[in-house]
Amino acid sequence: MHDGVHVTPSAPKVRQVLALLALRANTTVPLHQLVEELWEERPPCSAATTLQTYIYQLRKLPGLGESQSPGCPDSPEALVTTHGGYRLSMPQSCLDA
Repeated sequence: MHDGVHVTPSAPKVRQVLALLALRANTTVPLHQLVEELWEERPPCSAATTLQTYIYQLRKLPGLGESQSPGCPDSPEALVTTHGGYRLSMPQSCLDA
């Protein structure tokens, strides 16, 4: 939810990536783990590129790819690329797991 509006991705794999990142919020989820979770033992040759596309689609959602505080250039993005993976940064107050 962003500004009171649900922003759930419609594509199943994109939702799955978001769920995987949310379950491990504020920690880097390694690329190999995301690929394994998405495709199990049969990832396509294009798995890395496809995963990048899913991340791109998530970053288009309000609150994920933009600064969390509009107009504040020092405010970090919620979905960031890290060395070897991706991290969904969320305030502890937003987590209930």
